[in-house]
Amino acid sequence: MIKGLIGLKLKNVTSNNGLTMIELLIALAILLIVLSVSYSFYFYFTRSFDFAARQSNVQQNVRLAKTIIEKEIRHASYIKIGDAPEDSNKYNQKIYIADNKIIHYVDGKNKDILDGLSNGINMRLSFKKISDNSPFLWIKVEGDINGDQEYSISSELLILGIENENFLGNVGKESQEIYFYHSPDS
Repeated sequence: MIKGLIGLKLKNVTSNNGLTMIELLIALAILLIVLSVSYSFYFYFTRSFDFAARQSNVQQNVRLAKTIIEKEIRHASYIKIGDAPEDSNKYNQKIYIADNKIIHYVDGKNKDILDGLSNGINMRLSFKKISDNSPFLWIKVEGDINGDQEYSISSELLILGIENENFLGNVGKESQEIYFYHSPDS
């Protein structure tokens, strides 16, 4: 039996014929289908990745701006929400919006709070006093890229050590700018 298996002759499969036109067309059609499906998936995933990266960038910038603003305002001795205060020598700092960027004015100089990180992002800002008898400040920071990838975050910030008479602003009225003072050592 082993001898019979060894002696088994295999057919020589050689042919001088090439591919027929129909075989070639079928192979090309299958190749085109595979390529078009691959192309569609590639662009779908590329667009999805790009969308997610832009959304993440907006979210990071909004969160970072809120954190920086809270850090700057938390220990303020005087706060005025809204229009410029009449007694401006009490206030040495200001945070406001200019050219879709959040600007921090201090010591006579304007500085982009995010130091250029928010390029291409439209930033918006709102402040309001929550009540007359409360040292809490409501802050809302928003951002978007050309009306897309919108993100906003808000919080209530406890202003430490401020007296009610030093916290000015109309209760419930939102403003895009805030004036404040805190000594350099606080």
